Amino acid sequence: MSDGGDAFDRMPQVRAIYQFARLRLPRIQLPWDVFLARFRNAYARTLRTQERAHTVPPTPEEYVLRVYALDSYLCFGCLNNDRVAWQMLFQTHTQADAILHETLRKHLCHFFPRDPDRQDDKLNTFWGNLILAEREGQTPILERYDGLRPLVPWLITVFDNWIRSEQRPTVRMVQRDEDAPEIAETRDEDSGNSQWHELFGEAAREWLSTLEGRNLLVIGLLWVHQLNQRSVAQLLGVHEGTVTRIRQALKTEADEAIIPVLERNGWTGDDLTPFWGSEMASVLNRDPRLSAQAIRKLLHELRPEALLPSDTKPDRNEAVTIE
Repeated sequence: MSDGGDAFDRMPQVRAIYQFARLRLPRIQLPWDVFLARFRNAYARTLRTQERAHTVPPTPEEYVLRVYALDSYLCFGCLNNDRVAWQMLFQTHTQADAILHETLRKHLCHFFPRDPDRQDDKLNTFWGNLILAEREGQTPILERYDGLRPLVPWLITVFDNWIRSEQRPTVRMVQRDEDAPEIAETRDEDSGNSQWHELFGEAAREWLSTLEGRNLLVIGLLWVHQLNQRSVAQLLGVHEGTVTRIRQALKTEADEAIIPVLERNGWTGDDLTPFWGSEMASVLNRDPRLSAQAIRKLLHELRPEALLPSDTKPDRNEAVTIE
């Protein structure tokens, strides 16, 4: 399969992306030839990942339209060992209005409470893994970035997945080729494996992007903001049974979109429920359309007279309940 490299040479849109990023991030020194080579690599990785997932990859023209220009430029600058790029990455603000370093530290406090030495060790190891592979035959984290999603939320997801995988002592590590979408792989019934994190996340984000209106609102109220069905029904002005049917229909749609992707890639686990719940939580909690502010706005659009309880505080560490 062609990786589209020659096409990018001839596309003025790619040069425009480069010039735009240089104007917005002028302190990052990234030559055009280095940018173009990294751009090609990111697209080639997208093709390989989606080919393994048996999904239709974007054409070069589609990729150029969808790519996150500034995020890609920042990533390429870090890979080129630009000091300013690294400083900007460390100081980038997340959706929670905290810098990336602080956000990862907060996540480590959840995984390793009252153990600052272990938190420091894990954080320093992760920073190193951004440009140096943790094990021989693996690909550094930043080189796996495809440019089709915001960089910082993606890094946070990769970080959480890595920590979860590290915490599962039963994982049997096997060597992968350099095109592996995540850090390790096993064909056992190990739902915490990084390959399945990546595949599930891609499929779940694709499914979630198709939702809008009332369905999206129900997702946000039930599974992100943890309201019970009766409260959701009252906010929407419908019978509680209607919310039950919506929830069940959404669960079925999600299963039909996600599970075949895992099975086509060799998933042999007997029970997907725990994996489905924990991984879907990670996807939902990082979708900006499901933030507290976005849900309030959507609720006001659909039901101007309804008021979301002010004390609703999503727990971003809990698994999604799906049954």
